[in-house]
Amino acid sequence: MDEQLNWKIIPEQKTIGKYKSQKAEVSYGGRNWIAWFTTELPFNDGPYIFNGLPGLIISIEDTEHDYSFNLIQVKKGSNWFDVRTKTIKIDWTQYEQLGKSYYNDPWNTKTAKKVIFTDPQGNEKDMNEMIREAQKSILEENNPLELNHKINYK
Repeated sequence: MDEQLNWKIIPEQKTIGKYKSQKAEVSYGGRNWIAWFTTELPFNDGPYIFNGLPGLIISIEDTEHDYSFNLIQVKKGSNWFDVRTKTIKIDWTQYEQLGKSYYNDPWNTKTAKKVIFTDPQGNEKDMNEMIREAQKSILEENNPLELNHKINYK
């Protein structure tokens, strides 16, 4: 993450589930976010990159209602698996290159010797048509969490 989260804690409070929570706002990734955090749980964390509040974020949503993260369950346990510790770090330029590479060749057919796709009835599908369909879907669903890093596929 290359952006610092500058939270604005708002006095407004409400109960979410069984937790007393307080409102906070932040701008991240070209979006404005409203979060609700609780100090009743001993964590200063939240979903994705959202953290840094004096409690656990139990709900956060962007103001356009495109993305919403909500706490579902708190369980005591061990053997935590944190995907953030098992990652390969790339910068936004590499991310954009990978996105464009996938857009241009979704099934990596240029490096494959021969690729044949069939529909459920066993009919061979035209690879170029499949690529066009995949590209259309990518363009229609091009609404990343970080709007400031939206890939321009054209």
